[in-house]
Amino acid sequence: MEKTDSLSKQYAEDNERFCELINAGVFQGRKILIPENLKTVNTQEHTVDLKTETARQRDILKHCVIKTDGKTTFLLIGLENTSYIDYRAPLRSMLYNGLNLEKQLDWLWDASLHESGYDRDELLSKRRKDTKANPCITFLWNLSGKPYNGPLSL
Repeated sequence: MEKTDSLSKQYAEDNERFCELINAGVFQGRKILIPENLKTVNTQEHTVDLKTETARQRDILKHCVIKTDGKTTFLLIGLENTSYIDYRAPLRSMLYNGLNLEKQLDWLWDASLHESGYDRDELLSKRRKDTKANPCITFLWNLSGKPYNGPLSL
């Protein structure tokens, strides 16, 4: 099981192969993702509060630039490989994506501290109301050889 996950991760880390997987599985074979527009980013998702510390390591995360109809979209696409039917995959994907968005918002907040004109709610939230983070989507690559029969959403 670990060997299959390790080999599939190594296989999909290549930008050409990553694009082939996502374009075939998500975009019905259309060449939407282009290898030159991908950048591998840190897969460690981490958060700490007063009671607990959560650290998760997703398999693959790529920063993507998609250009269609003269518009440019920036997003993060994660790929999780599994060699068994993982019934917790939707929950784990939601956790990864939420932690990633929180990390982005923390970075954007830190980058904007030199600005002025915050209102009380923005200061308490540590987020300007007009701050936008890049969407983060995680796809599951089922390598079990069996059709996935688990939940597709929470």
